[in-house]
Amino acid sequence: MCGRYCLSAPAETIVEVFGIDRLPEYLPRYNIAPTTPILGIRAQNELRSASTFRWGLIPFWADNPKGTAPLINARSETAHTKPSFKAALQHRRLLLPVSGFFEWVRDGAQKTPFYFQPNHGELFAFGGLWERWFDLDGTEVQSATILTTAANTMMQPYHHRMPVIVPEAHWAEWLDPKIKHTQLNPTIMEPAPDPFLRATQVTAHVNRVANQGPECVHPASEVSAE
Repeated sequence: MCGRYCLSAPAETIVEVFGIDRLPEYLPRYNIAPTTPILGIRAQNELRSASTFRWGLIPFWADNPKGTAPLINARSETAHTKPSFKAALQHRRLLLPVSGFFEWVRDGAQKTPFYFQPNHGELFAFGGLWERWFDLDGTEVQSATILTTAANTMMQPYHHRMPVIVPEAHWAEWLDPKIKHTQLNPTIMEPAPDPFLRATQVTAHVNRVANQGPECVHPASEVSAE
């Protein structure tokens, strides 16, 4: 699964890499958690635009999402069969800009955090889905989920699942609402190649959701050496 990630790139870098005109209000965040606003890129009228979404998809047909577990992840292998995700997979796909993401390895009662970032480049993109939900008073909530796939060999010691990382060559295809999910290149939702990411043990600073600074991604080895 993916339950915490980082987006720390400058706004101008995100705009340039993803080919958009501007961002909504944006601040770098090193410890993005479920139910908080996240940045997503979607295609509208053949142009890409950036919006904020609640992380934790609310199905359009839900009566009352309060008190239910947020749908922060969707299994790519079965999303097309699930009422919560199948319409979004067909018509409302997202790219979620990412600098890196976290996983925790448990050893007894102790959980050690690791940070996964690309070996080359500053940004990559999760494959996501978004949905509209309307409250009884007509208030619209736009929410999103992150697709996951089986872990690649590099990731397996840390977790059996990993986020779907959409290759840049397929960004336009992924965002195009005219392309049905059955017509997508099947490699898009396969695990990222092993050399794409590297893992770094980081300090327990990231364990606390309120901590948002760059200390969240500092290698534990550097802190121990000080």
